[in-house]
Amino acid sequence: MFRRLYRFWIIIPLLVLAVVAREWVEEPTVAELEATIDMAQTRTDYYLESFETRKLNADGQPEYTIIGDTLKHYPADDSSEIDQPRLTLHREDSVWTLNSNRGRLTTDPDIFTFEGDVFIQRDSTAPGEPGLSIKTRDVVVHTGTNQVETDQPIEVKSDSWTLTSTGLRSHIDSGTLSLLSNVKGHYEVDNSE
Repeated sequence: MFRRLYRFWIIIPLLVLAVVAREWVEEPTVAELEATIDMAQTRTDYYLESFETRKLNADGQPEYTIIGDTLKHYPADDSSEIDQPRLTLHREDSVWTLNSNRGRLTTDPDIFTFEGDVFIQRDSTAPGEPGLSIKTRDVVVHTGTNQVETDQPIEVKSDSWTLTSTGLRSHIDSGTLSLLSNVKGHYEVDNSE
């Protein structure tokens, strides 16, 4: 009788080993899925051609004007992509105009990003105040705080002087212009008097 039971004790470890091996072989492998794009976020809800839009201040005066060839609005993040954007910032003593090939406008807060070559022009309405032009790339404009910034090389020109640098931070309302690094200047003296 013990001999018969002895045979079963040999079979039981083999059965346990077979069950464990089966579980190990049949264990499902978890494959990580690739990130998918939510097409609803890439869909526009409106499209404009040859458009002009304005934001007015509390007094009903234009704060800024945007003109462009095309505008595509994305509702997922409430942003707009603009081809050939032209942003005009209206201030008490000056008008600032920014142009580039592409731009992106986001809201809350209003941030306008100019991509590619950017040309900035300041036309002063104050008597005796000369105009100013800036050439650079990839500019960010915070329209709520009227700050302009870039980390790219810039060239600033006025009637009698030229400045070059890498990077710019400017607060339009206070008239401050901070050049970040590699600043060089050239000033021409007017000897006609």
